[in-house]
This record gives sequence, C-alpha cells and structure tokens, in this order.
Amino acid sequence: MPGSELVLVIGSGGREHALALKLSQSQNVSKVFVAPGNAGTAGVDKVTNVGLDLKDFEKISSWIKENGVTFVMVGPEDPLAAGIVDFLSERGIQCFGPTAAAAQIESSKDFAKKFMIRHSIPTAKFESFTDADKACKFINDADFNALVVKASGLAAGKGVVVASSRQEASEAAREMLTDKKFGGAGDVVVVEELLEGPEVSVLAFSDGHNVSLMPPAQDHKRLEDKDEGPNTGGMGAVCPYPELSESDQENIKKNVIERTVRGLAEEGIKYVGVLYAGLMLTKDGPKVLEFNCRFGDPETQSIMQLLTSDLLCTMRACVEGKLPEVKPTFDTSRSAVGVMVVSGGYPGSYKKGLQISGVSEVEQTGCHVIHSGTSLNSSGQLATSGGRVLSVIALDPSLSAAKELATSGAAKIQFDGAFHRKDIGAKILQSKNVDTSSSLSLKAVDEEEGLQYKDAGVDIMAGDDLVQAIKPLAKMTRRRGCDADLGGFGGLFDLEAAGLSSCTLTCSTWGVGRKIKFAENRGHHFNVGLELVARCVNDLLSRGAEPLYFLDYYAVGRLNVPVAEEVVKGMAEGCVQAGCALIGGETAEMPGMYQGSDYDVAGFAVGAIPQSQSPCTGKSVVALDQVVLGLTSSGLQYCDFGLLEDALRARNLNLRTLQGLHGGGSLAEEILVPSEIYTKSVLPLMRSGKIIKFACVNQGLRCSVASVLDDGLSVKLDAKAWGLAPVFGWMTDMAGLVASELIQNSSCGLAAILVVKRDDVTAVRDALSENLSQPVKTIGTIVEKAAGGDGLVIENLDSALKASKDAAYLAAPENYDSGTVSVSRQLPIMPDVKSTLTVATRTGAVVSEGHLPTFDVSSLGLNQPVLVSGTDGVGTKLRIAQSLDHHSSIGVDLVAMCVNDVLASGAEPLFFTSYFASGTVHPDWTQDVLQGVAEGCRQAGCALLEQKVSLLPSIYQGKIYDLGGFAVAAVEKSKILPLTSSIRAGDAVIGLPSSGIHSNGFSLVRRVVEMNGLRYDQPSPFTAGMTLGHDLLTPTRIYVKSVLPAMKSGKVKSFAHITGGGLVENIPRVMPPGLGVCLDASKWNLSAVFGWLQYMGKISSHEMSKTFNCGLGAVLVVSQSDVAEVMETLSSTGEEPVVVGSVVSLSEDEKTKVQIQNLQSSLLSSWTRPRKVERKKRVGVLISGSGTNLQALIDHTVDKENNSAAQISLVISNKAGVMGLTRAERAGIPTLVINHRNYKSREEFDEALHQALVSHGIELVCLAGFMRILTGGFVNKWTGRMLNIHPSLLPSFKGAHAQRMALEARVRISGCSVHFVAEEVDAGALLVQRSVPVYPGDTENTLSERIKTVEHGAFPAALEMVASEQVVLGEDGKLVWNW
Repeated sequence: MPGSELVLVIGSGGREHALALKLSQSQNVSKVFVAPGNAGTAGVDKVTNVGLDLKDFEKISSWIKENGVTFVMVGPEDPLAAGIVDFLSERGIQCFGPTAAAAQIESSKDFAKKFMIRHSIPTAKFESFTDADKACKFINDADFNALVVKASGLAAGKGVVVASSRQEASEAAREMLTDKKFGGAGDVVVVEELLEGPEVSVLAFSDGHNVSLMPPAQDHKRLEDKDEGPNTGGMGAVCPYPELSESDQENIKKNVIERTVRGLAEEGIKYVGVLYAGLMLTKDGPKVLEFNCRFGDPETQSIMQLLTSDLLCTMRACVEGKLPEVKPTFDTSRSAVGVMVVSGGYPGSYKKGLQISGVSEVEQTGCHVIHSGTSLNSSGQLATSGGRVLSVIALDPSLSAAKELATSGAAKIQFDGAFHRKDIGAKILQSKNVDTSSSLSLKAVDEEEGLQYKDAGVDIMAGDDLVQAIKPLAKMTRRRGCDADLGGFGGLFDLEAAGLSSCTLTCSTWGVGRKIKFAENRGHHFNVGLELVARCVNDLLSRGAEPLYFLDYYAVGRLNVPVAEEVVKGMAEGCVQAGCALIGGETAEMPGMYQGSDYDVAGFAVGAIPQSQSPCTGKSVVALDQVVLGLTSSGLQYCDFGLLEDALRARNLNLRTLQGLHGGGSLAEEILVPSEIYTKSVLPLMRSGKIIKFACVNQGLRCSVASVLDDGLSVKLDAKAWGLAPVFGWMTDMAGLVASELIQNSSCGLAAILVVKRDDVTAVRDALSENLSQPVKTIGTIVEKAAGGDGLVIENLDSALKASKDAAYLAAPENYDSGTVSVSRQLPIMPDVKSTLTVATRTGAVVSEGHLPTFDVSSLGLNQPVLVSGTDGVGTKLRIAQSLDHHSSIGVDLVAMCVNDVLASGAEPLFFTSYFASGTVHPDWTQDVLQGVAEGCRQAGCALLEQKVSLLPSIYQGKIYDLGGFAVAAVEKSKILPLTSSIRAGDAVIGLPSSGIHSNGFSLVRRVVEMNGLRYDQPSPFTAGMTLGHDLLTPTRIYVKSVLPAMKSGKVKSFAHITGGGLVENIPRVMPPGLGVCLDASKWNLSAVFGWLQYMGKISSHEMSKTFNCGLGAVLVVSQSDVAEVMETLSSTGEEPVVVGSVVSLSEDEKTKVQIQNLQSSLLSSWTRPRKVERKKRVGVLISGSGTNLQALIDHTVDKENNSAAQISLVISNKAGVMGLTRAERAGIPTLVINHRNYKSREEFDEALHQALVSHGIELVCLAGFMRILTGGFVNKWTGRMLNIHPSLLPSFKGAHAQRMALEARVRISGCSVHFVAEEVDAGALLVQRSVPVYPGDTENTLSERIKTVEHGAFPAALEMVASEQVVLGEDGKLVWNW
C-alpha cells in the first residue's frame, strides 16, 4: 500500500543523512528511522532518530519487530562485517546490504587482493604481511614502488598510508604491525605498488546476479588543497566524474563490478547491496585500489542528489533478486559538488561540542547541507561531534558553477577551527577547461567536445605543477651572469656580467647511462639528478673550463611530479656544488615510449675558458716523468654499470638480494653513491698550472688514459697503488672476465686521473684531499711508449684483482653463485658520429677527436654577448617514425624545436649537441637519425659539436629510441627580444606558415589514428601520393635564416615560436601585461591536416588552438608602420608571411590573452569532410550462436551519438533457439532461421541465404560467429560487401583454433582482425586489427575472453568504415580509401 513502508537506516554519518533524506522522498515510505542518526537526520520530515546500540543485534531485531519496520538499510561497514545482515535475514527481516562473508571484500584487504588475483580483476601488485621486518624488507627490495601500506581490517577509512619514500612506507608498516596503530585491523598489512593516475569511485547496486552502476564520482582524500596533507575519510566529492566515458564505464562494469559479483557467486557468496570500487585510471587501464561493501562517504552525499528514481524500490529489488526490473535513474546533466567542513586537528585529535552557525544561510543559496558529525547540545543548539562535521552540496549544469557555489557555501559554515578544501573539482576543471574562460573569443556553440590532449595520456596539470615546483630550485643556483629564471623560450647567460666577454666556450652532453635503471628501482631519484650534473661538469674540466650553466632533458611515459621534482632537486644541488646555474630544461611526457615508472634524463653543461688560457689542456703539456694521480670513486662509475648488468645476467642474480662488500648494508646502496663534483677543487689547480691534464674515467680505464696522452708517450700505473674495490673482483668473477677485459670495460675504481709535475705532487694531493671525500692516490708515471707498445701499462693488475676477489668473497660469500656463466659480450656496432660532425660547421667552432669541442666567442664580434640556450625533444612523433622505419627527418625536427625557441630571444644559433638513447644500435636507422640532426644544423646555420649515443636496453625495447637536443645561441645584450616595453595596442601580428603539425601534440595525433583504426602506411587523406605516416612526419620548419635578417633590422618587437601549448599559450609568453592579440584565422592558410585531425578526433577548436600550431609556426609583432618592410625582408628569404592579427588592450579582469576569430570555419574549410550519410546501409548479420559480436554491432548502430552509417536490418542463423536470435528480437530486428541441414548441398544452402538477403534489401553482410564455410559462388556475389572477424592478428593463425595455435607458437601478442571475405579462408583485405597481450599461464579460454573485449570495438569500427564508404575494396583486392 502506498505510503505504508517503515524503513530503518542504520548509521550516524553524512552517508546515512543523504540516504534517509532520499528514502523519505519515496511515496511508498511513511516513516524513516535512523539509528542512531545525527542532528541533520533529526530535522528531516518523516525521519526520526532512534537510540540503538549498533553492536546489539538482538535488541535491534526486537525493536524492528516491535515497531513494524518493513525494510532495513545498513550504512557503515562495521555492522556489515560483523554479520548484521545475516542476523536480521535469518529472522525474516528484509535487509539491504551484503552478508559478513560478502563484506570481506572490504573488511579484509588481504582477502580482497587475493580474490582479485583469483578472478583476474585488474589491481596493483601486492604482498600481505604479519611480520614488520618482512614487510619492510619487501618495501625496500621490491622492484616497483611499494609505497602503499594498508591495514587489512577496517580502520574507518584511515588505514591507508600512501608514502612518498620507502622509509616512510616502512615506518607505516611498523606502526601498524608493531605499534598496533589501528589495533586488530592492522594484524595483517597489505603492501601495494603505488599506481599513477586519477582516482575515481564507481558504485553499483547488486542483487547477487545483476548490477546497475551509479554515476562515477571522484573523492578527494587528502586533507589540504592540491592533494597535500594526510589521508582522511574524504574531504569532498564530484559527481558525475566527467573524465570517464560511457565506454570506460562499460569496461569497468564488465571487468570489475560484474566480474567481482560473479566471482563471489562462484565461491558460494551472493553479494546483495552496494559494491564500491575505488579505481585508479592508469595508462594500462582502470585498476582496483580497494573495494567497499557499502555506499561511499562522501560520494553518496553527491550521488544521491542526482538520483531521480525511488531509492527504496531499487534497494528492495536488489534484496529480491529483481534489479533488472527496477533499475535506478540519475540526472547526469547536472554536476553535484560536495565540500566537507571538518574540525580543526582532523584527522588527528579535535575538539567536540563546538557551536555551529551558518547552516541556514547556506541553505538559502540553494545548496544542500548534509550532516556527518553533528549533534544538538543541551541548549538545543547545533554542535560538532566528529572530525568530518558536515558537507555542502551544490547542483548546477556547470561543474565550475557548482564548485564555486559549494566552496563559497562551505566558507559560510562557522565554528572554532572549521576547515575545508577550496579546490574540490578544480583538477577536473583544469584538465577539461570546463566552463573556464576560453582563449577563443568565438567558440562555436555546436562544436562536438571530442578528444582532448589529456585523453592521449598527457597530464598538462602535472607538467604545470612540476614547473612551479622547480622554479625555486633553479633560482637557488643563480650566479654572476645568470638569474636562473625559468619560463622563457630560452635560458639567458650574460657573459659580460660574468667577466667573460672574450672567452672560448666548451660543452658536454651526457646521460646517466645504465646506472639510471638501478637508481630508479631503488628510488634514488635525487642521486640521478646529481649524477647527471657531475658527469657533465666534470667532463668540462678536461678543457680547464669553468661551468657556466646547465640544462636537462627529462623524458617519461607518465609524469610523476614528486619523482621528477626529486631528480631536479639533485640537479640543483649538483649545480650549486659546481657553481653553475640551472637555466632551463624540457620535461617530455610521452605515453607509449616508456614503460611503467621508467624515465631517462640527459644533461648539457656549457663552460668557459678565459682568453688567457689555452682551451686545449691547460698551461703545460704532458711530458716524461710526470706523475699520474688517481681520484678514487665512492661507487661505480658510468661505464661500470654495463659490467654490472653482465654480472647479474650471467648468474641470474637480483641486485636487491646481494649483500654489501664494505661491512654491511646492501650492495645496491654501496654502488649507487653519486659521483663527486670536482669543479671547485680541481679547477683552481688547473688554472694555476699545477694540474697539467685531467680526464674523467667515463668509457673504461684504457680509453680514458688515452685521452691524456700525447704521441710517443705511455702511462705506467701500479694497480696496488689504489687497490681495486671488492665489487670489481666480484663483477669480474660473476661475468667471467679476464683482467684485460676489466680495464677495457670498467673504471677499475678510478673516477678521474690527473697528470702533474713531480715537484707538484704533494701540493696537489694535499689541496685535493682537503676538499674531496675519497682518497687521492699516486698511481703511476708518464713513460716513453715502447715501439709497438701499448699506451697503458698496468703493473700488479693480476695480484690487485685477486686481492679484490678475495675481499669480495670474504665480505659476502652468499653473493657468489656456482652456476655456469651464461652471458656473451659483444660490443655493439656504434654509428659513425664523427662523419656527422663535419656536415654542419661555422666560424668559431672547433671539433677535435678525443677532446671536447670549443667555440670562440670573439669570432662573433659582439660587444656585450648574451648566450641563449634551449633544449627540447621530438615527442611521440618518434613513434610514427619508428613504426614506419622512416628516421631521416626526425633529426631535423629536433634541431628545429630547439633553434626556433632560442630565436625568440633574437639570438643567432651557434652550436648544437644531441643525445640519442636506445636499447640497441641498428647501424642504418641510427645513422639516419644522426644525419638528420646534422642536416637540421646545416639548415639552421649552426655547428654540430657533439652527438652522444647511449645504450640502455633496460629502458628502451625493440626499435624504440628517444632523442634530445641542446642549442646555444648568442645575441647582443641591447637587442634581446621581446622588446615588451615598446609593444603597443594596434601593432601588427605577422604569421609565418608551418609545414604541418611540426612536433607538438603527437600523442593526440596518435590517439586519433588509433581511435579510428587507421594505419600509418595507408594513403594520406590530405596529400595525394603520400602515406598518412609520411605526411605526418613532414619535418618542422626552421625559421632561423628567414627571420634573423628581419630581427637584425631592429623592426621586430617580439617573436613567438608556436610550440607545445599551441597558439593560446605561446604568444602570451612574449607579450607585456595588459596586452593581448586578436587573430583572424581566415587570414592564413590552415593545412588540411588540421581540419582532418579535428574531424577524425571530434576535437573542439579550443582544444585545437591550445594543442597545435593550427598552421602558424611562428608569429612576429611589429609596428604597423614597419609591416611592409618586415614583410618584404621575410619574403626575400622564401617565407610567405601574412598579417594575421593585431595587438589589443585587455581590461583588468580579462584573462584571455589570445582571441581567435574564424578558427572553426577555417578548420572546416581546410579539409573536405566526407559527405554525410544520407541513407544508412542495410546490413545483414549471419550468426550461429550467442551473438556477442552481433550485440556489439547492434549497440553501435543504434547509439544516436555514433551517427552510424549502418542499420542492422536482418539477422540470419543456421541454428534455431540460439541467444543471438533473442538479442536481435529484443532490438526489434527481423530474424530468420535457415538450417543448413535442410539443404542437400552447400550451394543450395548458400543460395537460400543469398535470396533471403536480397529479398530484405541487404547491402552489406557481417559474419559474426557464423560457423559455416561459404562457397566461392556466394563469396563472389558479395565480394567487397561482406566482412568477417577472426580471433587472431592475420595473416597469423588462420582458420579454426586460432587461440590454440597462438599459445603453441608462444607469441606474446594476439588479437583480432576484421577483413573483407575472400574465397580463401581468412585471406581478404584487412580493415581493422586490435591487439591484446598473451600472458604466461593463459589458456585458450582466457585468451579468447581477452580477445573478445577488443572484438567488440573492432567489428563496429570496420563496419562503419565500409558503410560510410570511407573505404572500399578495389578490383585488385586492395583497399581504396575515400576520405
């Protein structure tokens, strides 16, 4: 009877207030009781608080029966885990919530994690522990970031520590296991991998068999803004979370929620209630962080505001197993933002009983106030009774408006110590630019909001956060000549201010080498940065150069800001020690380039040699009888880590299990000590002439010694004089080396060697010993080289090596393995770097083999020279080059990105260096890349001084490589651009056309290609006679030679290179405050590629303008009176300049610095769109079974958002009663059963199929699990109009049993292929292929299920391509593309 239901809600928090409020709105409910409730539930119509002890189930049961309660809803996890649902259900009381067995999914994190592993539910790597020492050992030894520590039991949402270091994680484990911080909840501790990505909460109703998702929400767990401070129970939530698409939600539903409910059922546990999945959206897809067995708090407060159906009806349907009949509905056209107000001191200790005011004022604004920790004091006044006191919920179609309303409402809540976050929802807004002021003055209202840069895995916000974090780090390195300000197109260094107007420059480019992977695994990120600086600045000492400044190139698959910040902190510390400035860097986030948490880093140091000193080696030359000193190392050097990898691989050893060789600790910690920086100790001695030669031991002892020798001389060393550290003896044994191989491939424990006069030995040793942490040894002399003799003679090497081996075994015999050596060492064939350095030269540059290159500043003729330096990479454009094996233009891109940046300061590029890193060196394509760099330098008119090649097989796999570059330019101080003080409103903006996309935004380009199932080797849609990939690889234009003459005329006020950030973010970098620009996109020619990208990715014009250059590679600002002259100068160099806009004044509150008119219309006209579908193609689908692929085709074609060109008009099965027919009938699609058994021959059966298809007007046929081989006659009738999907990556594994063949072949990747049907089985032209990994332990069934997940996307995509006539089958059996 309507209005007769009496409902009991168990709980006292904000969740229960929100649920009680929603239940009270049901027409079926006459009364809601809340036990024990709070002050908020006490004030709701139809709601009454009841003072029940939640631990006394018997009394609760009695009270329910005495008061005629018809339905019970349990909110908190504690009573659920204690079995309240079991208890009440056994007594005939309908109760919504899981049983105690089902509640284990939350109450035991150990159970939950093992359950997820059993049922292939994606989650983080983990281990469970009851012993603190074992937990700590695991944390410190794990080869992943084991930084998440969880109490396995219930801890009121506070039993999770996300540590920033292994030490912090270890402390958390001890607090839980030893100190019992969470009591019995911490008897078992789960240690997990730290996943990266945004978090999202997905809640679902479940009746034990069926599930129904609620809109996704995002909780904000950290106490303070910017997700800082300790974890809490939740500081606010946003619902729906807009970053999760419908397909993402469907994926989560199938692979997480349904799989969990089904898995529990398989284990005899029926899950009824709400299942909460806390997810991390990683680059590898959603992974479960935790499960909760109830409504989440604070998510429920926001979710319930969007529920439009009867909550009680849905809950009862779950209990009765009828959820499909009463699914809930939500209004997701609005955003609900909840901001929690908490007590001062929370989540620690806090005061209670504090009087609260402001609630009524907030409610008058239209916000909802949901109570969590409130009560009424003795005077009947509202007071605090908990840490989380209440939340303010605002609803609005605009997420931005809802955020502002909720945040301002929370500020109105007053009590002593009240605190709330002010950024709930801010991160979503920043990533989506939702309702923020657009940089486009006219944004088309009918534009589709499609792909965004973040959808390609690039986190712009994280990059911005990193920049802000490292600015003060750079600032601490400022020195004479440089303020170390970051943010410009290039870093500036004033040579005159440094007293070096006339000097010789030198430079050094390095990476960290194979040490980087070992350091990453140990979390030694600070030391990586410090090591990088040490490598570069120590190298400068070989020329007697003073380090002036340093730049870095940091590349990663997904940016982890804390890790990157630690690396830069190490660099800053290294710069301080070396006395040089950190003036710039490039952080490249490149999805698909690096695996997991891997990253690579390269550094570039520029040094100066005063005019008074020879740039060669110092004031003296090496001569007979001079003495060689050795600076011993504290750990392993650059070259030693290749030998270490050999040793570990030879014996199949794991570094983290090996003991230290110096009296305790681990071997990993001993070898990872960063190199010392010798600048301040060695340089004064070189300048005084006491040190004649200096060389770092970077490439093996033999090679390093050769760099200090003159012709006819040799070095004689005594190995006993410095003694080989035990680690070298151990590595030699493990890798099976002989002594001669050791000196060729390792440093032998020497960080650097110095040549001094015999009379100066004592003075030099004493001076160095005062400043260095490691001993300085006299290790040899300079002798005459014997006829046919070697440049290096080492006495007592065998005995020193034996002593080293003995010491290593004595220190840690457990490090020795008696197995057979299994490694073979073959030196890779390195590219011919030397030949590339002769391609691009210029006056002032000197490249000499065996020595660092130099550049004579005096050759420039500048009075007050200022150096401008920049660094950049090519980004994921590299992946397209790698996929096509087309590498020759990538080097040009690299140079262009760097020199165009320094050009923004009005500077002329002087010289360039590159860093190439790969797992292997393939002579052909590696040489192509390096030659491309040389060609770019030639085009830019700068000298190519150095190309560093680094082999890192543990970082780069297959053909993947990365490329970073560093450019140095110079400008007269008085002519530095931009001349911001002279820019005026009304000045003209001149645009220079781009050659295409250039080298920014390629992660989004690749996402567009992937999303549309395209291939780079197919014909280009916008340039006849080219492939798509080669068109996209058109190199970036270099503007140096065309723009410099205009700059030198003094008529150019500013120049902006349109690089990452597109038009809207680069032009403001060269504009003064109060001024912006107004551009008219109809004035310049947009390349067709931009219109194509927008169309294929459904990218908004706003997103296009902040991601791509949109046809303008650069812009110049000039006075209107100078336009003609500057245009003529530019045109004379071959440019095609055009006036594209003007400078405009901005009001004080106007944030839009770049207004773009007519961009959308220009994008539309730049590429001819395919004609719209005027009539949908009629499609017939042939099936034999369950029809899961049929369902995917149906779902795609009926979804109005897809605007499909296909309509499924008939489904034919050769078997009656199959599920596929039911699917078609549910969708209202006509069906036929044509049983092959009723026909005498295959030909007769096929003719019956054909006639049925023709009579229904079918134009295209899809085979979706049709288990009959069709005759050639039938295939010929439908050639070019019939598609099939096959569960392998054709042409591999044709025919039946494809999964079995894939497993037998031990392939690592499989997938599906959609192709046109030809007479030969599975041989037709391929349309779409999608891949999946093959895991160890896979069965035919598990692999088949994984392939199905991509089939359901691939088949609709292929059908759409054919139905829309985007592709047709040519007469030659090949695809013909019609864009």
